[in-house]
This record gives sequence, C-alpha cells and structure tokens, in this order.
Amino acid sequence: MDELFKALSEYFGLKRRLEDILKAYSAESPEDIERKLRRGEIPERKTFEGYRKVYEDLADAISIQHELALLERRMERLLEAKARPAPPKQ
Repeated sequence: MDELFKALSEYFGLKRRLEDILKAYSAESPEDIERKLRRGEIPERKTFEGYRKVYEDLADAISIQHELALLERRMERLLEAKARPAPPKQ
C-alpha cells in the first residue's frame, strides 16, 4: 500500500500544479491555453519573455497531463493487484 500512497501523493501534487497553470490563463486544459495563444489572447505582454513564459507553462501542462494519465494507470494496476486474492501458501 505504501506504493499506492506514494503514487496518490505524486498524483495530487501534479494535479495541483496543473490546476495552478490552467488558472493562470483562465483555461480548462492545455489545449485551451494553446487555442488562446493562437488567437492572440495571451500573453498579456507581447514580449519575448511573455511568450517564453506561456510556452514553458504550456509544455509543463502537457507534460503534467501525460504524467497524470500514467499515474492513473499505475494506481489502477496497484488496486487490481491488491484486490486479487493471494496465492495459497504451500
């Protein structure tokens, strides 16, 4: 179970980081950030640093989203393994 708690802790930490990134751009998803960027809605300051920050956050958000999906699958496997009966002792 320690492995499951570790995975859950990592999951919620990443989820919080993703929520913070999305909130900064009033976005629902990384794809939403990308759409806003293409439409010219962000960044507020149209400078190199403004664009660099948005692209870094977008890359982080996409990476975090991918990592969350991997963690979800890992936690499902851990739960399935825990639910299986232990093999009989010989």
